[in-house]
Amino acid sequence: MDFITIVASDYDSALKQARSEYGPAVRIQTRKDFFTGTSFTKKSACEISFYLVEPKTEENPCVEEPKGKEEPVLVSSSQGKVLHEMTGFLPQMVVPSQSKALLEDLLKGNDFGDAYIEEAASAVLSTDTLFSKDDFEMKILEYIIDSISIDHASFAHPPKYFVLLGPTGVGKTTTLVKIAMLYSQIVPAECQLKVAVLSLDSFRAGAFAQIETFCNDLHIDLFRCAGEGDLSLLLGQLDSYDLVLVDTMGKSPKDGELALKLKTMLSVLPKKDTAYYLAVSASHKQRDMDRYFQLLGSYTLSSIVVTKTDETENVGNILSFSKSHNLPLLFMTDGQKVPQDLHKASNELILSFLDGFSLDFRTMGTPQSTSMQ
Repeated sequence: MDFITIVASDYDSALKQARSEYGPAVRIQTRKDFFTGTSFTKKSACEISFYLVEPKTEENPCVEEPKGKEEPVLVSSSQGKVLHEMTGFLPQMVVPSQSKALLEDLLKGNDFGDAYIEEAASAVLSTDTLFSKDDFEMKILEYIIDSISIDHASFAHPPKYFVLLGPTGVGKTTTLVKIAMLYSQIVPAECQLKVAVLSLDSFRAGAFAQIETFCNDLHIDLFRCAGEGDLSLLLGQLDSYDLVLVDTMGKSPKDGELALKLKTMLSVLPKKDTAYYLAVSASHKQRDMDRYFQLLGSYTLSSIVVTKTDETENVGNILSFSKSHNLPLLFMTDGQKVPQDLHKASNELILSFLDGFSLDFRTMGTPQSTSMQ
C-alpha cells in the first residue's frame, strides 16, 4: 500500500487539498500537528498521511464511500513509527507559483529597492523547482551575501588624504573623529598611524567649533583651511602625517557656489594620495542617495560610510544603492561613542539587520572592537 503525505496550515486545509487532488478515495491514516518557524515567526501546520481505496465495483462491492466528516484514524506507536519511516517528514514547501510573492515580501519588508528585487528574482526563482521554505530563504540570503561588497583595501591601507563627502547633517564630522581615533589607537600598536583632521567646512555656522571641541578633548591634531591658497601653504605641514581626514561642507543642489569652491580646494590635494568617500545615513531613502551620488558625480568615489544605523531597522536601501552604483561599504556607525560606535562593514553585521527570515541573525551582528588583527 502506498502512502501519500500533504502538509498544510491546518487539518481541514490538508484534507481539502487531498480530496481536491485525489477525490473521495482518500483514507486518512495519520495526522500530525506542529509549528514551523522561530519563536518570533511561529505558524501552525498539519501533516496528514493517507492512502487511496479502489473505486467501488461489482467485483469489489465492499468499498464504501465515506459518510460525514472524515476523522483521523488512531494508530499505535509502533504503526506510527513504521508510517513515519515510510512517508518521512516533509518541511513546509514553497511552490513555484508562490515563490515570487514570498521573495518580494521578504525583500520589500527589508527596504530593498525595486531594481534589486527584480534582479534577485531573476537569479533566485525557478519555474520548475519545488523548495522547502528554509532552502528558498537560504537561496535569497546567498544572493544578498553575494551582492554585498566590502572595501577591505581602504580599511587596511587608508589613503593619506581621506576625503569624506556627503549631505549636511549626515554625521560626517563625528564619523571622521571616530576614524581618527580608530587609526591612532588601533590594535596592534605597530599599525597605529599619525593622524590629523583637516576642516574645510568654514561656511556652516558652528561647524569648526564642533570639530575643534572633539579634537581638543581627544588630542587629535586639527588644521583649518578657508580657501585654495591656505591649503596649498598647508600641504608641507601635512607631509609628516600618515593619515589626514578631510571634513567637508555638506553638498546640496542649492549650494552650487559652495560646491564649486569645495571642488577647487580639493583639487590642491595630491591626486595619487587622495581618495573620496560618500557618507550616507542608513535612514535615507534610496532615491535620496541616488541624488547625492549624481551631485558628486565629478568625484571618483571609493566606497560608502553608513552613519546612524541605530536610527533604522533595515539596510536594504543601503545594499540596493551600493549594488546599483557598484560602491562597496567601508564603515558603519551606530551611536555617538568615540570610537566604539564605528564598525568595519561586514557580512555578519549587515545580515543582523535582516528581518522576516526564519533564521535569527541578530546575534551575528554583535559589534566587535575594530582592529587590524
